[in-house]
Amino acid sequence: MRRFTLFPNASSVGLTNHPQSNLKPCWPSARCCNPCAAKSSRNYTAQVAACAAAGRRQTAERTAVRLPDLPATYKRLVAHRCGPSFRQVTVVQELPLQPPGPGEVLIRITHAGINGGCETFRARGEHAFAPNRAMQDFPLGAEGSGLVVALGPDAGGGLQLGQRVAVNGAAAFSEFVVARPSLVTPLVEGVGCAEGAALVLSGVTACAALEATARVRPGEVVAVTAAAGGTGHLAVQLAAAAGATVVGIVGGGTANKKAEAVAALGAHHVIDRTSQDVASELARLFPGGVDVVYDGVGGALRDQLLGCLGPTGRLLQVGYISEYPHTQAYRWDQRDGGDGDDGGGDGGREGGGGCPGNVALDEAEVPAASTAAAAAAAASTAPTAAPTSALPPSEQLFWGGVDVSLGQRRVIGQIWPKDLKAILRCRRRVFDLAARGQLRVLTDQGHGRKGVEGVADAVDYMLRGEHVGKVIIEI
Repeated sequence: MRRFTLFPNASSVGLTNHPQSNLKPCWPSARCCNPCAAKSSRNYTAQVAACAAAGRRQTAERTAVRLPDLPATYKRLVAHRCGPSFRQVTVVQELPLQPPGPGEVLIRITHAGINGGCETFRARGEHAFAPNRAMQDFPLGAEGSGLVVALGPDAGGGLQLGQRVAVNGAAAFSEFVVARPSLVTPLVEGVGCAEGAALVLSGVTACAALEATARVRPGEVVAVTAAAGGTGHLAVQLAAAAGATVVGIVGGGTANKKAEAVAALGAHHVIDRTSQDVASELARLFPGGVDVVYDGVGGALRDQLLGCLGPTGRLLQVGYISEYPHTQAYRWDQRDGGDGDDGGGDGGREGGGGCPGNVALDEAEVPAASTAAAAAAAASTAPTAAPTSALPPSEQLFWGGVDVSLGQRRVIGQIWPKDLKAILRCRRRVFDLAARGQLRVLTDQGHGRKGVEGVADAVDYMLRGEHVGKVIIEI
């Protein structure tokens, strides 16, 4: 019989009946008795008493933290097969709820983060998600938060029943997920589940890019595109906290609202690119150029910003939402990662950053934060010198993890550090800053939907670029 820690209402998932039918059911527990012992022994009486005590403890724990009942089934959102868009491929499945296996925890997801670009590529089977084209009914979502409701044997990580956590790398568009503790971050007081879902990938991305890779220093000038987006609004604050002068660049139909939000987060200057020329404004403010560009837009804006870099400037390619499939007219089934229109696209949306995939934040694991191609690029040697005209498109920079030198300037597609411990430090840092009130996490649920059935609407809302902060959906 599989043993795992579970609060005592597990009969709804068929976990109470012991294989030996002449014994009364005993709630499975990693610390519980062995109900197979002979009834005639004294030890049996003690074991039954221990079982009862364990059940009472778990009942008290469940009452204290108000753990939800475990249903017999749960819903999750999957892609039936790859197709042109997220909405066109998604299907809601209802499946039997299974207990976590060895080294796993079961989480009741309450909130999920929306990364429209990442989920689009996942659904289309492109780039790092090309293997999806040979699959059916594959899960969706990578950023979630909720409650730990069951622990598998040897789960480790110090996790407890009823604990609020954020999780990265699981199928987060689901009512329940199973995850390894290395992908789970406990949430402390001061950080809600919605905020946790925003920080677990978007926050870590901003910290890794700015602090571990670009190494922003006091006095430098940092320009952040999509500054009101899911990762951009966090990048603004982290750059300011590092002592940099921060320029927030916003756009889209709600630019005024975005500009106000970005200024309130600590940006020293805000440029509305729907009504101002970004290059001219930056040249006026900083004739010597900017030191760091945190770019999630790509396209024509990226090309303008390259001309604004100072002599030793660094451009971090964390996304390229102006070139994502929802802005293009090419056929999805003719693409294989790099062909098609790499042009500027709409250019008016606030990005949520890129999609580094499953960030396995375990010191014993190889970081999957980057794609396989990016990981290979990370192991390469020095950047390749190239004239500006020969710079690869944003798509190739990002998914290939390409690092290009333009004299003493750098364009960095691999924003994740090679040192996994550096990523772990970034994870701890953003959650600690948020808990202390030193990092404000803005979340947006303006789509008005809840549950896995509403995820496609939330993705569309995010891709329209009307949001401020990280788009979240309650599951």
